[in-house]
Amino acid sequence: LSGSDRIMIEKYISLEAAGIYNLAYSVSLLMVLINSALMQTISPWLFNKIKNKKIRDIANVSYASLLLVAFSNLILISFAPEIISFFAPAEYYEAIYVIPPIAISVYFMYTYDLFSKFEFYYEKTKVITIATIIGAISNIFLNYLLLRNFGYIAAAYTTLFCYILYSVFHYIGMNYVCKKNFNNIVPYKISVLLFISLGFIFLSIIMALLYNMLIYRIILLSVIIIIIFLFKNQYLKLFKF
Repeated sequence: LSGSDRIMIEKYISLEAAGIYNLAYSVSLLMVLINSALMQTISPWLFNKIKNKKIRDIANVSYASLLLVAFSNLILISFAPEIISFFAPAEYYEAIYVIPPIAISVYFMYTYDLFSKFEFYYEKTKVITIATIIGAISNIFLNYLLLRNFGYIAAAYTTLFCYILYSVFHYIGMNYVCKKNFNNIVPYKISVLLFISLGFIFLSIIMALLYNMLIYRIILLSVIIIIIFLFKNQYLKLFKF
């Protein structure tokens, strides 16, 4: 997904646009380090729960980790203008508009990783392969349609769309595996997943709309942090292994 974006931007728009996109993409992907560290921490626990058919124990920890990933990416989105200004000269300032969709994509990278654990455990590689191929083809096709008409920023949104699509496919695959192996029990409630995901997307849009108003971004982020602090005990309880 990342490779096709940059190649097609360079081909259909310009090398300069590809450079700006690459900067924003690279900054956003720093958050993948959080994904990887978190997933490495909980993966052994997840596989143990799947092995022992205790998938009812999985949801709370997964929801807590999703909230952590969402909040981490929201911080990046909130301070995108300042981060880009620090890393690059003024000519690269447009890169701030690439960061929100890519950072949201990082969140969905984590969600599909959570869902795919069930497919990997039961070796449902066909589902994984189909999802991967559909995601890649969709990204190339959408880039071809949109780049020349809407500019290189469109590539960030096609990438986001494809990661959401990828996550949905893995969610469907996970439910198929669980219904077959756990007597129709599924680990996650779709209502909770949608609440976390849509809430994160909504706040990300608000932050992006406030890019010219640093003080309002700080106030909004402060309110979110205060709310988290007030409910920290409930959150920490979710994260108990």
